[in-house]
Amino acid sequence: MNAKSIALQTNTSTALKALIVLAPLSYWIFTTFIQPISPFYKDYEAEITYFMNSLVIFKGESYYYLDHPGTPVEIIGSVVLGFFYIFSGQSADEFIQSQLRNPEPFFVVVHIILTATSIFCALHLYNTAVSISSKEPSDLLLAAAISLLYFAIHPLAFSTLTLWHHAAFNFPFGTLYLTVLLKLSQTKEDIPSSTIILLGLGAGFLTATMIYFAVWVVSSIIFIIVFYKTRKVNTTKTNNSILKLGTFSLLGFAMAMLPAANRIPYFIGWILNLIFHQGTYGGGEVGIISLVNLWVNFLNILSSMPAFSIFIFCALLLFTQTAIKNKGQFQKAPGTWALAISLIIQIFILLALNLKHPDSNTFFVNRYLLPIAATIPILTFLVTQLAKDNFPTLYTLSKYTTILFVLIGCFYFFIISVNDYNKKSEYISKSVQESSHVIEKYAQETNRPVKQINVLWTYETFSNCYSLWFGNELSGIIFSKEVKNICRQENALNIWNRGVIIDEKFINVENTQWDLIFTRKLLLDEYPFLAEMGTVKEYLPLSSSDFDRYGSFIVIIHKPD
Repeated sequence: MNAKSIALQTNTSTALKALIVLAPLSYWIFTTFIQPISPFYKDYEAEITYFMNSLVIFKGESYYYLDHPGTPVEIIGSVVLGFFYIFSGQSADEFIQSQLRNPEPFFVVVHIILTATSIFCALHLYNTAVSISSKEPSDLLLAAAISLLYFAIHPLAFSTLTLWHHAAFNFPFGTLYLTVLLKLSQTKEDIPSSTIILLGLGAGFLTATMIYFAVWVVSSIIFIIVFYKTRKVNTTKTNNSILKLGTFSLLGFAMAMLPAANRIPYFIGWILNLIFHQGTYGGGEVGIISLVNLWVNFLNILSSMPAFSIFIFCALLLFTQTAIKNKGQFQKAPGTWALAISLIIQIFILLALNLKHPDSNTFFVNRYLLPIAATIPILTFLVTQLAKDNFPTLYTLSKYTTILFVLIGCFYFFIISVNDYNKKSEYISKSVQESSHVIEKYAQETNRPVKQINVLWTYETFSNCYSLWFGNELSGIIFSKEVKNICRQENALNIWNRGVIIDEKFINVENTQWDLIFTRKLLLDEYPFLAEMGTVKEYLPLSSSDFDRYGSFIVIIHKPD
């Protein structure tokens, strides 16, 4: 190869790396500087919950929120807060109060972490793909497309860059783990014992982040079995490697769960409910699975994610054709075949988990498909490489189709994500303004100062105070005093137990003093007791949609005794 060709490859690769960085960075810049949503509570159910649980260690308590279980998210948050604390010059109590009053800096930092690690993962995947394939310009383009495929195939991918939540870890850590496996799959040697230990610990930490990552442990074990069997590695070594990976996965999981050890019985109960109930979050009818729900949820996935479904089908079809042509003989590229097989099984297991727990809300259907989206880039690259030697024409077609798909998909979902972000920004701002007007008008009508109006907020309303009370409840209600200092006349009404937190315990709403309850139309329909509590008025019409299924904003005005 002459110097001119080398220079061309170098320049092309540099330009592609810049493009890879630009895609996720542009979304972060837009949401952080160009069109920031000023209320920190825009995603309070996800972000405030993890933020306040990360803060509990400054009270000497262990993590309380353990639904996914999510402890690594809380640990990283505590580390970030620890750095803030070192430079704050405040006592622990003062620091907690100041963080609850102004959590925005925390979210800026963790969003930078998510964006930076996502860029790192994308670049590492690109470099790994380039090291495996040729350095031809079209192959460099394919490697770049593979590194951005996650953002082109899932409508929520860009939004996870600025969402501090366990689901946001799918690409920067889940795909990164699979990229390590991709690199290992190309070796002609046995996987070193130290590497298997690190893989196990990593998979364990991932599982502690989100229980779906347990499938990463399963697929890693399958990869080792197929890889070693194809290479005719002796059974004893294979078994030892599997045992080591499984053992250190459990160890990694246990280490990540230590800060929430006293809540492990709750977590076990949550897992059992998920397994033996047919609804979402461990609810619904008793039973492992319903064939009706299975079929309905399958149709939901196809209808809500058609391009996603078609892409997976095409990848599986190409793999099947290549496997048939090779007649099951995988010795030529044992690692590539082994990893492809393990990832296909991984996708089927993840799909089965999604089919078990149906949800009528497209947003949640899509969110729990993110682990599959995080798997697809690696599988796509493997399948194209397998097709390269077996179906040259089909390889060329799939290569350029993938490149075109990523170009269109990234642009389309970037625009969609920005539009959804703007739409959410507008309606949150409007709801906050309108609810303030309602409080002011009520104060005028009753001839009382605004600061003396007792307000209750329910789930899916937007308020600084509701988000803090919500996070307090999911942190074991240990911040009640601090939140009360900020929200003296505002509190949260838990619609599920009809309780309001007073002095670190729930009191039935009927035994509390309140003037206004802010809620949503859907909740009013699902919880009739709300309408019985006072005069119901709609103050901000909003039709139900996939973007927000809760409908109009409602205020309930207390009836004079």
